[in-house]
Amino acid sequence: RIVCMQVYAWSPLLAVLGIFMYRISYSVSMGPIPYIITAELFPDNIRSAGCALSSASNWLANGFVTFTFLPLITLMTSQYVWFLYIATCIVALLFVTYVVKETKGRTL
Repeated sequence: RIVCMQVYAWSPLLAVLGIFMYRISYSVSMGPIPYIITAELFPDNIRSAGCALSSASNWLANGFVTFTFLPLITLMTSQYVWFLYIATCIVALLFVTYVVKETKGRTL
């Protein structure tokens, strides 16, 4: 048993490194998108309220995923929970593709 613990002693370090790499890559790619696109979508007279509502809904969605993940795993297997989240992402992708306006070439 001690040999097994020594062989995998690097495992926690690898997990922390993976979390850091995910966080860095997310922060420079998809992370700031909700904050950038909302400034382009709303007109000047309601931009601050629209950005605040968008930011609040983003944080509420993040909190919802965080607080429902473990209870959902106890109700169903982790594979089904991930399929549920994947389905939600697909619905969001379809919404963005067909409903969100294109802002290329438009002035703020």
